[in-house]
Amino acid sequence: MESRITSEEVYFGSDETIMLRIKDIKTIPAPVKASMAFVICSFLQKGISMICTPIFTRIMSTTDYGVFVTFQSWETVLFLFTTLNMYSATYNKGLIKYNKDGFTSAIYGLNVVITMIVLASILVMKVMGITLIDLDDMLLVILFLEVILAFPYSYWLIRQRFDFLYKAVTIATIIISLISPILGVVLVLYMRQKAVGRILAFMIPQCIAGIICFVVALCKNKKLYNKEYWLFALKFSIPSFPFYLAMVVLQQSDRLMISSIISEADAAKYAVAFSIGNVLTMVTVAINGSLTPYIYKKIKEQEYEDIRKNAEIILELIGVASVFVVLVAPEIMHVFASKDYYEAINVIPPIIVSVFLMFEYSLFSNVSFYFEKVKMIGGVSILGALLNVSLNYIFIGRYGYVAAAYTTLFCYLFFSITHFVIYKRTLHEKNIRAIYKGNNILFITFTIIVLVLLSRLLYDKYILRYVIVLLLFIFLFYRKKEISNVIHFSNNKEEMDKYK
Repeated sequence: MESRITSEEVYFGSDETIMLRIKDIKTIPAPVKASMAFVICSFLQKGISMICTPIFTRIMSTTDYGVFVTFQSWETVLFLFTTLNMYSATYNKGLIKYNKDGFTSAIYGLNVVITMIVLASILVMKVMGITLIDLDDMLLVILFLEVILAFPYSYWLIRQRFDFLYKAVTIATIIISLISPILGVVLVLYMRQKAVGRILAFMIPQCIAGIICFVVALCKNKKLYNKEYWLFALKFSIPSFPFYLAMVVLQQSDRLMISSIISEADAAKYAVAFSIGNVLTMVTVAINGSLTPYIYKKIKEQEYEDIRKNAEIILELIGVASVFVVLVAPEIMHVFASKDYYEAINVIPPIIVSVFLMFEYSLFSNVSFYFEKVKMIGGVSILGALLNVSLNYIFIGRYGYVAAAYTTLFCYLFFSITHFVIYKRTLHEKNIRAIYKGNNILFITFTIIVLVLLSRLLYDKYILRYVIVLLLFIFLFYRKKEISNVIHFSNNKEEMDKYK
């Protein structure tokens, strides 16, 4: 008898196939399941945020949206100072070394003390007429409340990741990611101060989550002070603080300086253009998450040619994706924002080049990190941050917010060159002839930078742009085997996680 295939089997497979797939999922090790879940949560969070951007840019003025963007940037900077970034490497290290619940409650206590010191310092300076944070009094109070109340949630997320407890994180991420924009739309539509409404919607869910996490931690261990834990956390966090500060400055100084030097409306336009660049950033971060352990594995096995071939293929494909994003930028901008933001389209090409260079220099820094050249990398990061702030100060006032995109591009070019120098020096010390072919990397980089920046000249030539986009699709189809390998490579985390 001829067997029949139902439509359900076409989409989902037969009952036998489904059972096998379920069985396969159940046999996946907990660390791998957790890793996959956290990646999905990260994409979900960023994805919902990006999807909501077109909504808020249309129901808020550019000035109101600029106030919200500026608030977010200040929140990121202040959060770094009040936590010393202890929720990252320091907390993980402490969870390994000490009692988990005791260390968690002690870290909470230390964070409360540091937060109070930082906030008191800001208030004293404000009374003395020194303004460190360029926000009005109401937003400053909201910022202080968020920094005080929300920090335990960040630690809780790290603790769940440490213990491979991904289910609670997934649920919490979905709830907060959905509540924040929904509440934001309601408050923006019904509040007179729309920027405040959007900010409240951004902070309230995180503050509630933070309070819950703090109370739960105290129920497990009520001791907020432990001299040994506090000294360990401070000794481990303070030396790495300049590196993290440099990274935050690079990410946030553009918007803060545009808001301060020009206007909040221009900061909003820059932020929307930057969010379009984040589309490509999400892809590069995902690829690099798998590429890093792969590079470590291959260096350990001295299979340098494999690294070179895969790295060049991936760099080419990211370059093609960069050109594609810039070519369709006018259409993306129409979707993302109203006509008030359209002039920010000029910011997209240099931002996309910056994203490309960010991925490129990670190829070199991954090798340097493997050989533990942390101090040299930290020094380069600090120099890059200082360079970025200096160039912004010089050029934003003269040439407008578009200048910030080109100063960022220049700084990432600086990073690529300096990380390449560190990489070459590291190989020389380890008697390794080469991993990458410098001429190949240089040719790919130069070609992509030229193509991306020239694509800006085609924005009013629709037919020519679409023809080039079609040619890019043909090129990608021709390289479909390499693309398939990259996708498989990015998803193959079980093997790669062994080398992290």
